[in-house]
Amino acid sequence: MARPPFALAGLWRAYKGNYGGGEERELLTSSMVTTTPNELTRQTHPDRTPCILDPDDYETWLTGTPDEAFTLIKPFPADRMVIHQSGEGLKSDHAGLDNVG
Repeated sequence: MARPPFALAGLWRAYKGNYGGGEERELLTSSMVTTTPNELTRQTHPDRTPCILDPDDYETWLTGTPDEAFTLIKPFPADRMVIHQSGEGLKSDHAGLDNVG
């Protein structure tokens, strides 16, 4: 069964200026936005989780005002999520990849 794609809220910024050691540089910086965990993700981390955006909110996140975007930083509904694999030491989830060739 194929899993639908999803998007995490993030920010990016172009920077030009003095960066470490007096050197002027041009950088693109980025950060993933986190929020409080829902009931499901709290099992993995009790304090924070990446902010998953609802597909209906992509346009607002990308082109809305800062205040409109800020309202989207909230836990994704736990009833719309599934944990496919859990446990200590797991690094990847291979479920659903059997038909990839």
